[in-house]
Amino acid sequence: MYENTGGNRVTLYLRTGREGRDTAFRFASESGVSAFYWIDGPMGYAVSAKMPREGLLSIARLVYERLED
Repeated sequence: MYENTGGNRVTLYLRTGREGRDTAFRFASESGVSAFYWIDGPMGYAVSAKMPREGLLSIARLVYERLED
């Protein structure tokens, strides 16, 4: 979890055990919290925050790129 000085939080979740089920980014939102999630090889990922979809998508793409390195 990352929190800025304004108290806004972004959380990255990781999970193993999803071998062979790659997916593209998917979006979900409930009670003001948005999330982008995807599966890549054996790992599942989700990025969530109370922020607009466009801003969270930018963060999710950045996370995806960094994890590919």
